Amino acid sequence: MDVQKDIRPTADDVISLLKTNLDCTVSHVEELKAYEDRNFYLKIVESEQNQCDYIGNVTEFVVKMTNCEEMSELKWKSLQKILNCLLLNGFTCTKLLTSFKMEKNGKEYLVLLLNYIPGSPLMYHWSKLNKTTVIKQVGEMVADLHNTLQTLDPSLLDVEMNKEDAWVLENARVMLGYLIAIKDENEREIIESIIKQFINLMEQNEEHFTRGLVHGDLHDMNLIVNWKDGQLQPHYNASGNYTVKDLFGIIDFGDMCVSCYIYEVGQIIRDLMVSTCPDNCYSVAVTFLSGYLKCRKLNQHELSILFLSIMTALCQYYVISEYKFHGQSDNEYVKEGAKEACQLIKAFHSMSDIFMSNLSKFLQSEFNIDLIQST
Repeated sequence: MDVQKDIRPTADDVISLLKTNLDCTVSHVEELKAYEDRNFYLKIVESEQNQCDYIGNVTEFVVKMTNCEEMSELKWKSLQKILNCLLLNGFTCTKLLTSFKMEKNGKEYLVLLLNYIPGSPLMYHWSKLNKTTVIKQVGEMVADLHNTLQTLDPSLLDVEMNKEDAWVLENARVMLGYLIAIKDENEREIIESIIKQFINLMEQNEEHFTRGLVHGDLHDMNLIVNWKDGQLQPHYNASGNYTVKDLFGIIDFGDMCVSCYIYEVGQIIRDLMVSTCPDNCYSVAVTFLSGYLKCRKLNQHELSILFLSIMTALCQYYVISEYKFHGQSDNEYVKEGAKEACQLIKAFHSMSDIFMSNLSKFLQSEFNIDLIQST
């Protein structure tokens, strides 16, 4: 596969765009890690902060530049309605301030000016935190998020899901067409087997899975945190009375879609495994579930597909990275997790029975749930 030159918009393009459209001067700009989009943190000169109503007294922002073929302005307007509902329910999350369009190298980009949530991604802080405590807190927060999203009408997201988007787990079949990028025959056979098992179980049981709006990209780079003395600190709340959802700022809702909640649970556990404990798939899963199941139920069918959801989500990391991102040779972020995912796939793909047996014991012991495995 040929390596292609990165032709996406640059920091200089951002500075010029804001000067033209908002008449403000950028005093600092810093690129943020991203897969296909280009994201920037920026600060404007304080004396120019009141140039327009949607900026007000704010001087720090995030600019997201995304290909219009991947993200429409209509979807972001739909997303804003959903984000407003989350804000009203006490979540700290992205707010869209305004948007522009620009053209670069023959492609049209949607440029989003977003609020800046103080802090930094959870990914950078695992070594300083009690992993077990934080993974459980993530589980509680995600359950609260899913509960809130489930109350919203899915039609609020006024766009159809892209059936060719391989990052949506229920589109796992798309990955079968990507396997040509996996050169090792043994790896390719293992991955193909996992994906086909998942598709088979999904098709047998999907009518029993709860569907609704999901974030679509909820991992530790999209959870903004503050910490002190080894513990997460709440956003915007100094009273001492706070809940778990106050600990996390949620960003990057661009992949929001309507899907099954158990698939997102599998993807989140995948990310936590890769980031925190790649040698123990089971411990990460049960720690997350110990928080999640306190706040939200998963039925027998959903729990029975959990292992394959996690394994297929690991396949996403490795297969999509190998197939799609060869053109971003200078973007190490697109490769993060892919090597670890491949190692986890080879280490755990044959451990379904052990995982499900241990999961069954955990569910019975902690939540009095008798797991009946789907076949």
